[in-house]
Amino acid sequence: SFIQSHKAIREQNGQWRVSVKKSKPILGIAIEGGVNVPSQTQPRIISIHSSGAAIECGDLHVGHILLEVDGRTTANLNHDQVAQMIAHAYYNTPHKDFIEFLVREKSRNEFDLRRSSFMLLNNSFE
Repeated sequence: SFIQSHKAIREQNGQWRVSVKKSKPILGIAIEGGVNVPSQTQPRIISIHSSGAAIECGDLHVGHILLEVDGRTTANLNHDQVAQMIAHAYYNTPHKDFIEFLVREKSRNEFDLRRSSFMLLNNSFE
């Protein structure tokens, strides 16, 4: 049977749909956050293990916010629920040879946005 390789498709709003082939015994990402974590209500990748499928994919990065796992939203899920969803999708779906994430970059704070727009205004007068 044809095995899909890793791929990433750019979507609107700076989001990426990333398919990670189940090419290694472990996926190899660590996440923080969830609806039960006031400082990080959306799950975010905090590390990528050197021997997992995620690093081989090359399109998942530390700081990515996980919006969906295999088409299921992570909104309003706590940390454990998101971790269980990822584990189930990677280890307990033998009929699928990949796991799919919808991710986006961690949004910059307002100060960074103001500073970068100020820099753009300055540069336009040079």
